[in-house]
Amino acid sequence: MKKTFLKIYPMKLHQYLTGVFFLFTIFFMLPNLSSAAPSVISPTPVNVSDGQDITISGLAFGTGPNVALFDDFESGNVGQTLKIGSGSASLGQWDGFDGGLNLQYNDVYKRNGNKSLWIDNTTNDGGARSNLATTNLETFFSFWAYVPSDKWWPGANSETDWGMANWKIAWLKDDNNSNAGSSDLYFPAYLGHTGPPTYLTAVVSGNNAPLDASYNNPIIKRGEWFNLSGWVKGRTDGTGEIKLSEMTASAGIVKQVDLNSVNTIQAADATHTAAPYYFNTFILNGFARTGANDAVYFDDVYVATGVNAQARVEIGNAATYSSSTNLTILPTTSWSANSITTKVRQGSFPNGQAYLYVTDASGNVNTTGYSINFVPTIATVSGTIGDGQSVTIAGSGFGATGPEVLFFDNFENGTVGQNINTGAGSATIGEWNLLGVVSPKYTDLFSQSGSKAFMATSDPLVEGNDNGLILLPSITELAVSFWVMVPAGDNVPGEDGGIPNWKVTWFDTDKTWGTPYQYAGDDDVVVPALLGLNNWYPTTGNMSPYQPAEYTTGPNVPFLTKGQWKRVWYWFKGGSNLDGAFKFWKLDNGGVNAVIGQDNVTTMLAGNHWNYMSINAYTRQPLSSSPLQRQLFDDLYIATGSSAQARVEIGNAATYATSTNLTLATVNSWSDVAVSATVRQGSFTNGQTAYLYVFDKDGNVNAMGFPVTFGSAVGDVTPPSAPSGLSVL
Repeated sequence: MKKTFLKIYPMKLHQYLTGVFFLFTIFFMLPNLSSAAPSVISPTPVNVSDGQDITISGLAFGTGPNVALFDDFESGNVGQTLKIGSGSASLGQWDGFDGGLNLQYNDVYKRNGNKSLWIDNTTNDGGARSNLATTNLETFFSFWAYVPSDKWWPGANSETDWGMANWKIAWLKDDNNSNAGSSDLYFPAYLGHTGPPTYLTAVVSGNNAPLDASYNNPIIKRGEWFNLSGWVKGRTDGTGEIKLSEMTASAGIVKQVDLNSVNTIQAADATHTAAPYYFNTFILNGFARTGANDAVYFDDVYVATGVNAQARVEIGNAATYSSSTNLTILPTTSWSANSITTKVRQGSFPNGQAYLYVTDASGNVNTTGYSINFVPTIATVSGTIGDGQSVTIAGSGFGATGPEVLFFDNFENGTVGQNINTGAGSATIGEWNLLGVVSPKYTDLFSQSGSKAFMATSDPLVEGNDNGLILLPSITELAVSFWVMVPAGDNVPGEDGGIPNWKVTWFDTDKTWGTPYQYAGDDDVVVPALLGLNNWYPTTGNMSPYQPAEYTTGPNVPFLTKGQWKRVWYWFKGGSNLDGAFKFWKLDNGGVNAVIGQDNVTTMLAGNHWNYMSINAYTRQPLSSSPLQRQLFDDLYIATGSSAQARVEIGNAATYATSTNLTLATVNSWSDVAVSATVRQGSFTNGQTAYLYVFDKDGNVNAMGFPVTFGSAVGDVTPPSAPSGLSVL
């Protein structure tokens, strides 16, 4: 498993790459964790994956918590009773049941991962018990809970009569003391009231507790997962503390109880003669009054103990902790004054940006989250890495849906010198529907992959019509990739007349079929375009509402070097109300060059769509036939649908960004944990080491490529383990 180090130095982020191992450096300013919240200077986002080990290094972290219990319920079989004893939880263990046995692993309702814990409160009124340290006085807990919208609060008599509802959702007890008057704390108990209107009151108290705190505005509601997090410092001398927060996606974090300088555990008196008392038992779903229509669900149960129980690491979905509406807690495996080790848990977070938070033992948290980026993870690859061979990629975070691969052609099935085929079977995947007046042909004079390519030779007597057209299924989103070249010594279209005009690809709406070339004049999009000497535009169009600036200087010029194949790819999302997007890349000697990436832009007129694509769409006629004016294409790929950007690629470097050669694999099937794809070898040779990448629909890609070798069969191969014991001085 790859390990990432988040290391703190006083100036800037350093990134080191060793094999398949990343070392990241960040700076946490922690002047005094006992009294001041951590301050984070955020560098470039760090790519992380579910299950990845990370080490956060810094200053004055103090001592961390004793993580007594964590369970995400992924280890059990659906329908199986909750396991008890050693190995029953992800960390720690469940030690028994409290009030009933109908607690089962479930996959119908789950907050994170694939499973949760279902407790049937129609037949039992209790939950699951975990034993804590015998003399524990301080406890922090966090968990997610859910009551389906078609169920009632535990104990409610009906949809409208909540008068008997009684749900002690978390209960701390001193179960090692046999005295009947021992201390306890339900944290909280949700009690129902009969309306109108019906409502809940929350109470933090106990059968034998020295405090009784209540609030009338719990934000929890049926049909929405909610998070509870609480901390208690058990004291009998007036120095106790207690905190309780609720969180939902709709309401965010609400601190409901925050008491200081109180008694929080029962002291000795005439009744409580066995004091001192402790909190040495945690009961999830401590008491839930049975009812005819009751069921509750739990996920990601975390309990920490000791004087530093509040200290923790979490990931949130907002740049400030208090603004987060989703949090996932990361159980720590080691914690010292300058180093925290934990395992990334993606929880219900989608791929993309999130924020890391460190809370110290006093409850202080960095107010600005450290930006991280969730990316897909490849666990294994099986199959033969060879042209036309199918491989299966297993992992996580791929996303529920993949691209609809409409078209791919490497031109290997054609006859050299003949026109590009049209109709069924004319392309490797999909088909060519129409050719221009000057028909492009198969050639073996030049190729990027295999032995053949698409070649158009412009005719001095014909303006713009040496193209191939592909029918699209009335789409608003597409991803396109191809290799393109102008041979050395040839002119680019229109160069000999001094005013080049080359629209490389062009998609439009309402094409009139049967006409070799026709611009419909409505929502046409060109990607890219050469309009004048060295005036390259990433996209343009005669009637397109989206017209980003040309690029004529800097690292993107020249766009092409004659005699060299250039890989170009783009993703275009149509949107008529600042909800469109456009990304455009090209492959340079230094790696992947992201030329432009814009979101929240208007890229399409309202109500429109695109239904045809023209390749080598428009070429200004040459003045003569010498020098030649030829345009070549290879490995043309088109994907559509709302996940068009999702894809599988193979590169020649251990990171996608530094790859200088790339080839797309065409997807056969897709799920969040498994992708089947057909390898397209491109210009890679057998025996060459390469790296496999999976992109989700939002363009997130695994941070490190999965190593493969062309021409070799692999079977459930896992990536090499990360080096250990490394440091940067």
